[in-house]
Amino acid sequence: MTDEEPALGPIPSVWYAAFYGDEDRWWWDRICAPGFRHVAAYTYYPGPGVWVLYDVTFNRTCIRVFSREEWMA
Repeated sequence: MTDEEPALGPIPSVWYAAFYGDEDRWWWDRICAPGFRHVAAYTYYPGPGVWVLYDVTFNRTCIRVFSREEWMA
């Protein structure tokens, strides 16, 4: 890794968290209030002009990239 700026521009430094989910699927869901049983993080990457969603579940990690049009739909 170098100290040079990535080709797509600076890496986003601000991330947002979204809490959601009412399902009671796992034992730890009982200690979480409904609406707060799952969390995902997202950010806007200005270089390419896309939104990035980072979502970790019990058996996988999902990273999705959305155009502005897809994000607003």
